[in-house]
Amino acid sequence: MKNAKLKLTFHVTLFTFFVAAISVLVQIFVPQLAITPVYPFVLIFFFLATWLILMVLEKSFRSKLSRFANAYMLVNFIKLILFSAVIAVYAISNKTDAVSFVITFFVYYIFYTLFEVIELRKLNSQ
Repeated sequence: MKNAKLKLTFHVTLFTFFVAAISVLVQIFVPQLAITPVYPFVLIFFFLATWLILMVLEKSFRSKLSRFANAYMLVNFIKLILFSAVIAVYAISNKTDAVSFVITFFVYYIFYTLFEVIELRKLNSQ
């Protein structure tokens, strides 16, 4: 079990470095794309949220399927509320950067959601 947690931690860390590298390359080679200047903090937020979600779901995955399904739905509901709150608070407090923040946040959300699904499928196949 500890091996699975270490493996998930390593994968999330590696994925975050990959997304950070892509973000830096986009900023350098395509500067007209609006990436928020606070993207490193957004990446840290997504790293922590994804890591925590995968740890919770990995733990519930080891028990009954119904417990995993309930945990998955609850985690996604909490994630939706939390992410919406982060977007709203930032957009209200930083109106000049709101559009680029929302776009950057959404792109990272898509990347990390795909990553989360892939990792959960790997857990299922073990």
